[in-house]
Amino acid sequence: MVRAASLPADLDRSKYRNLSETRTMLKGFKLTKHLLIAIVALVLCNRGAATAEAWLSLEAYVRTCVLIVKAKEVTEKDGTKAFHVVETWKGKYDPRNFKYPSKEGGFYNGGFPHGLTKLANEQEVVFFFTKPDNESGLIDSHSTAFPVVDSKLIYASTNPGYRQEFTLDKFKSEILRLQEKPPRKYNVVVPDFTKAKYPESDEAVNDVRDAYANITKDLLSQLKESKLTAEQQCYVIYLLGELRAENSVVELVKRIDFRAPVADPGRNWGAQRSRWHEYPAVEALEKIGRHSAHAILDAARQPQSELRQQKMAQTLKSLSGVELANDLTEQYIKQIKDPAEVERLRAVQNLIQPPKAQ
Repeated sequence: MVRAASLPADLDRSKYRNLSETRTMLKGFKLTKHLLIAIVALVLCNRGAATAEAWLSLEAYVRTCVLIVKAKEVTEKDGTKAFHVVETWKGKYDPRNFKYPSKEGGFYNGGFPHGLTKLANEQEVVFFFTKPDNESGLIDSHSTAFPVVDSKLIYASTNPGYRQEFTLDKFKSEILRLQEKPPRKYNVVVPDFTKAKYPESDEAVNDVRDAYANITKDLLSQLKESKLTAEQQCYVIYLLGELRAENSVVELVKRIDFRAPVADPGRNWGAQRSRWHEYPAVEALEKIGRHSAHAILDAARQPQSELRQQKMAQTLKSLSGVELANDLTEQYIKQIKDPAEVERLRAVQNLIQPPKAQ
């Protein structure tokens, strides 16, 4: 049986110095030979105890990881052995995020075993990666790895409290399940303020305010995760607009050219009007108001497609009218020093109000 590693990457490795470092550290002290031996033994004992206690629960470990993949070791054309990803169970795999990528889209383990010992050719391995703690921000090694033997693996093999054997399929389904977010329920109670008295009225105000903040934060988080289908995005964007969620304007501007794939299905159920039309993010930004204008102008400084520039100009005009939108853009341009950014803003301004012919 291959023994899995037991030290997560976020463990403070500085506590586990080797013997030579221990001797160097103690050089300046006049210690007897027996005392030195006793101290070294104590360090080694503590090291063994720490190793046994280093595991997190699977739920906590999955939460701390930025990437979990199933891979296998293969020999590439240049003769080197690298790991090629077969499936991604958490995060997004991109070899460019690795410090040691292979030439064929795989990665090298950076010389750290962490569970990798005596692998068979093309043996499958499940890798856990935590957030890099180096200056480059690139992944230089895995946190730990679980070699698959006979379609099984062992989690936390050195910790009796967390040790558990899984089939590969069960391990995958459990990791995917732990990432699921249950629907949040928000109970909002609006009291009759003609009868409410302090402190009940004050608490009620805080409860409603907090519920609003949590709802908009929840919706914005879902929009950022990009796991929504195009139709699902329409629902979230519509709600952010209806709730006048000012904290969502940056994300909505990113989707200002997003085209709804379907007509509002609410029309089929007798709704008085469509909740969204062709470009739902434009409508949401218009509902939110003046905070949208600043986010649009900030984004307009960067390269944009012609369609996005058109939608930016359309939204700015809808927010404040042609003259005010033009004046606001002009004031914004005067604060910009980069000629390229000024040119891009001028392009949007010209769509708001075309320059008069000379």
